[in-house]
Amino acid sequence: MLSSCPICIATASRSGFCPLHTSASSFFSSNRISNKQEFSGPSPAPFIGRFGYPCVNVGFLSVPYPIKDAELYDAPRHWANEGYTIPQIINLRSFLLHSRKKSSVYHPERFVSLIQEVGTASKPFEIEISLKNRPVFKTTFFKYASPVGPQAEFQLARATENPVVHRHVDKVVCDGDLPAKEAIHYLYQMGHGEGEISKVLSVGAIGIQKQRRLVPTRYSITATDDQIGGYLLSSVKDFQEDDYEAFFGGYLGNYFLVLFFSQPWSFELFEIYLPKDHKTNNTISYTTDFESFYNRKTYARETVGGYYACRLAVLEHLFKKRRQAGALVLRFITEDYTSPLGVFVVREASRRALLGLQKWSFSSKEELILFGEGFCQRELKVPIEILLKSSKLISQRTIGEY
Repeated sequence: MLSSCPICIATASRSGFCPLHTSASSFFSSNRISNKQEFSGPSPAPFIGRFGYPCVNVGFLSVPYPIKDAELYDAPRHWANEGYTIPQIINLRSFLLHSRKKSSVYHPERFVSLIQEVGTASKPFEIEISLKNRPVFKTTFFKYASPVGPQAEFQLARATENPVVHRHVDKVVCDGDLPAKEAIHYLYQMGHGEGEISKVLSVGAIGIQKQRRLVPTRYSITATDDQIGGYLLSSVKDFQEDDYEAFFGGYLGNYFLVLFFSQPWSFELFEIYLPKDHKTNNTISYTTDFESFYNRKTYARETVGGYYACRLAVLEHLFKKRRQAGALVLRFITEDYTSPLGVFVVREASRRALLGLQKWSFSSKEELILFGEGFCQRELKVPIEILLKSSKLISQRTIGEY
């Protein structure tokens, strides 16, 4: 967790002004808010911490005033589709008040029932909150989740309107004999997105009744990506092998070159960090993880949550085409990605790349590799020959090559 804004470090330290936080900071420091400890507004999402596990901070994110369309404060896919910028996302999220209390993930306190209602509701509903202390403006950044605004312990919280729960969600919540894995698959089949599903998982509302527990937001996001990906993969492995293709695109300073090889399923992700001087410095800093046709047996420790987010986007693409392939993905993290916004950036940037706005087809493995090397050198000024030589996906031989 990062406690301060990277932009503030770069600008406010010199000028005392951060262009990202002007409106949110002004709101929380204004006379009508700064002395308040009671707020009323809609809550678009729960937030379950991980530090001190199994006794963690459990709470919800709420807009501290009545507003329509509160769901837009926690809508990564909408942000990507509408082209929200980093400053827009940070400013939006900085308005979210993070009210919380300590609770065991295994034996939740009574107040957790309200947070579970927030996590399972189909749209935000109004909540009244009484805080222990008045909130002080501060934006907290995370590597895996989107940033949040002021954090404060609450004394009391109650719903002032009835939450609405979708019938699909209600079905899996009420079924105490349905494993969490199957509940996730069902909700995805019924058209519910990964963001909605991860909230339901996070508040411990699905799974075998005796095994239900709160899941830290960080872990619920990755678990949802992994489970949906596994569900798609079970079908993708039975599809015909795809052609040799390349896709390129990105979002928020993260660019993805996706190379599809005509072979059975395998997946490899390289995350490449591009400093300001990368055009004159040939040293490449990267992390990588790989899985063969027979899947991973351990967690992707190098590329962590981004691995599963990117893998989901790739599997969605192949599932839609009814094809399988070996997917080699190169993620380029540029200096334009100034603030960590969560793994949704990886998921949405990958999806954007696979829309096919920049797409190429090839007749052989060699042509595809040569294209990738030339494209990265020409467009990004990054020599990837050495990197590709270390690729497990490229080095593995298929039955057709023997």
